Amino acid sequence: MIPRVNLKDPESVVQRRFTDALKQTGFCILSNTNIPYELHKQAYDDMKHFFSLPLTQKIHYEKPHIGRQRGYASYGIEQAITANVPDPKEFYSIGNMHSQSYGCNIFPNSMFEQNARRLMDQNQRLSHRLLGYVSDDLKGHQHAFGWAWRNGEHLLRYIHYPESNQEILSAEHEDINLLTILPYSPQPGLQIQDNQGTWHDAPLMYKGEVIVDSGDMLKLYSKGIYQSTTHRVIRKTSGERYSMPFFVHPEPTFLLDENVTAKTFLEDRLRSIGVLN
Repeated sequence: MIPRVNLKDPESVVQRRFTDALKQTGFCILSNTNIPYELHKQAYDDMKHFFSLPLTQKIHYEKPHIGRQRGYASYGIEQAITANVPDPKEFYSIGNMHSQSYGCNIFPNSMFEQNARRLMDQNQRLSHRLLGYVSDDLKGHQHAFGWAWRNGEHLLRYIHYPESNQEILSAEHEDINLLTILPYSPQPGLQIQDNQGTWHDAPLMYKGEVIVDSGDMLKLYSKGIYQSTTHRVIRKTSGERYSMPFFVHPEPTFLLDENVTAKTFLEDRLRSIGVLN
């Protein structure tokens, strides 16, 4: 169900296969991204250490007044629009260094910061390339997002699903943003819903690969040309689960549609899922 694209193929081939995949299924697996697996591994170690801290320490990094767009978010704070209960997770968000809409990033220690900044930079480089493909497909040139990408509200999020009895870890939803980049994880659980409402397990990925999906902002901006596919995360194995998606956003003033800015769209959704008060 999810096509694979090798980023070492000729650019014209990569662009066609990538954009076709997002328009047809909303998802695509990319190989040869140039993001070192070792960097992802270091980030996984950082998040495991942070989330193992007592809650009394973690809440010092929680900022409810900015919708938890920087720092820590407590367990059970987020609930999908269609869900009856909150997702059984806690998370930590690191924002784009060029955007100050939600203030500066906060970090629990220098190693956490160093690895997060490196991973943020690598994800931003990849996202710039991918948005260029989308822009060229929609507008005939690679600069539709331009400075809106540089100053976008990109977000790197470290997610921890503690061990629990809940089968649904992340309730069915569509992503808010333009694109989401999710790296390889040894733990299964991601599922994608087809147009008939049937759930499919995401294919097994290899170290160094990422899975990319298009979100509601891109669907709105493209007037429905690009899909925003429903997906969820279920418990497939016992124990804890970790994830580190990178959410690609335009700058706050970017017009997604007539009179709809990216900031308005984002904050309306954050309120609807309980993250922004």
